[in-house]
Amino acid sequence: GICPHSIFAMPLSRGHILTLLSRQWYATTRVGVRSLSTSAPSLPSSSSSSSSSPSLSVSGFHAGGESLRGQEVVVRGWLRSARVQKSFAFLEVLDGSSVKGVQVVVDADILRDAGQSWVEKQARTASTTISQAGDDLDRDDFNIKSILGTGSSIEVVGKVVESQGKSQGSEIAATHLNVVGECPPTGYPLQKKRHTTEFLRSILHLRHRTLYNSSVARIRHRLMSSIHTFFDNEEFLHVHSPILTSSDCEGAGELFKVTTTDGKPFFDKDTYLSVSGQLHAEAMMSGLSKVYTFGPTFRAENSNTGRHLAEFTMVEPELAFADVQDVMGLAERMIKASLSAVLDRCADDVRKVVEVKAFEEKDKSVSADTHLEKLESYTKANFERMTLEEAVAVLKPHNKHFEEAVTEETFGTEHEKFLAGTVVDGPVFVYNYPKGEKPFYGKQNDDGKTVAMFDMLVPEVGELIGGGQREDRLDALLDALKAKGVDPSLYEWYVDLRRFGSVPHGGYGLGFERMVQFVCKGINIRDTVPFPRYPGHCPF
Repeated sequence: GICPHSIFAMPLSRGHILTLLSRQWYATTRVGVRSLSTSAPSLPSSSSSSSSSPSLSVSGFHAGGESLRGQEVVVRGWLRSARVQKSFAFLEVLDGSSVKGVQVVVDADILRDAGQSWVEKQARTASTTISQAGDDLDRDDFNIKSILGTGSSIEVVGKVVESQGKSQGSEIAATHLNVVGECPPTGYPLQKKRHTTEFLRSILHLRHRTLYNSSVARIRHRLMSSIHTFFDNEEFLHVHSPILTSSDCEGAGELFKVTTTDGKPFFDKDTYLSVSGQLHAEAMMSGLSKVYTFGPTFRAENSNTGRHLAEFTMVEPELAFADVQDVMGLAERMIKASLSAVLDRCADDVRKVVEVKAFEEKDKSVSADTHLEKLESYTKANFERMTLEEAVAVLKPHNKHFEEAVTEETFGTEHEKFLAGTVVDGPVFVYNYPKGEKPFYGKQNDDGKTVAMFDMLVPEVGELIGGGQREDRLDALLDALKAKGVDPSLYEWYVDLRRFGSVPHGGYGLGFERMVQFVCKGINIRDTVPFPRYPGHCPF
C-alpha cells in the first residue's frame, strides 16, 4: 500500500526488502529466472522494434514541433532538473542532441509506479545502491525524490501535448516512467547551476553532460561533417596519412619520438608521431589530383597557452595543377561552407557557448546575436587578400597598440589578431612571406626573396590556416633543402615526386580546433576537444 502521509512515498521496511529478496531467490532457484510483477509495463530496450511508440531524440522532439502533438513517444536521457510537487512533477530531460531540454509532466500515480519498479529492480539484483542506502532501508517509506536527482538516467513514455508554460511549445505528459540509473547527489559534481569552464576541465569524463560542453561537441561534429561534405562536393578523395612517420614536415624538431615500452626502437630508423600529413598527401596527390587528410597530429611544443595542444586535428588538402591563388580560393570556399552549416544547424549551440564565455569574462559588451550575424556576414563577403608587405604597411599606423612594432620580421600573433579583428573585421589572407620564415617546400617567387605561401587570419584567433603553393621544381627544392640544412637523402622519396611527372600544386593545413575556437568566439582551445593533451596533462 501507499503511505498515507505522502503520495510520493511507499513502504520500504527492512522486512519488505527481505521478503522481495527471498521471493526472487525462490523464483530463481526453483522455477528459473522470472521477473517480479510490477504495476507498470517495462519499457522496450533501445534496440527493440516491437514498440509502437517511436523513440525520439530531444532534438527530434523539438524538430517535430506541433506535428507530434497527440502522438505517444519514447524519450530517453538524463535529468537536468526535477521539481516534485504535491500532485505531479516537472522533469527536464536532456540527451546530448540539443541545447534545449524537453519538459516531462508526471502525475502522482506514475511516480508511485516508477518508485515501486525501482525498489523491485533493486531487490531482483540484490542491490543496495539506492541513494543513502544504509539509512533508507531503516525508514518506513521510500521517497521517489531520492532517485530523481540531477544526472539520473530515465526512460519516458508519454503523449506529446501543448505546454501550459509560457514560451514553451510542447511537452510530454508521461504515461510511464522508468528510472534507469540513479545519480546520488553526494559526490556528483554537476548540479543545475553555473560551473566555471576551468572547473569543468578537472572532470573531463563528466563535462559533456553540461550545456556548454555538449554545445561545443555538437559544433565540432557539425564542422567536421560539413568539411567532409565540402570536399566530397569538390571531388576530393579522403585519404589517410600515417601517424607514425620518419619525416619532420615542419622542420621545427618539436616531435614525439616513438619507442617500445622498454625504450628500444621498433623500426629501422628514428620514428615519430606525425606533426602533419602534408608530405604524404602530396605523394597521393601526384596521381589522384585532389586529396585531403583529416586526422590527429602531434607536436611536443612546451606551451601552456589557450592556443596550443600537444594532440590536435589537422585538415590538409592537396590540389594538383594549382597556384597559390587557387589554394586560397579553395580555403575560402571551405570556410564559408562550414560556417553556413553551423549557422543552419547549431546556431543555438553557438549562442550558448558565447553567452557562457561572456559571463565568465564579465564582458557585457559581448552579444551572441551580434557574433552570429558576423559569422553570417563572412559567408557572403569576399575574403580580403594582401601581401605581407601590404599588411605591414596597413598596420604601422597602429603600432601604439602593439607590444612590438610591426615589421615583416616581427609580424606575429598580436598583429594577426589586430589585422583580422580590427582593421579588416573578418577573415583575411596574408601571402608572400620571406622564404627564411617558411618551410623548405614553399614555392619560391621570382623575386628570390619570398615564397608563395599564405596564412588565413580570423578575428579572435589569428592564424587559422597556413598553406600555399609547393615547390614543384627539382633543382629549386634541392636548393631549399640545403639552405635549411636538411640532408636531401632523408627526403629522397619526396624529391622523387619532382623527378617523375611533377606538376604545379598546393595545399594548406587547417587547425581544426582553432576553427572551433573561431566559431565559438575564441574560447580556450582546451574546451574544443573532448580530452585535451598539453604539457604535464594527459589523464585517462
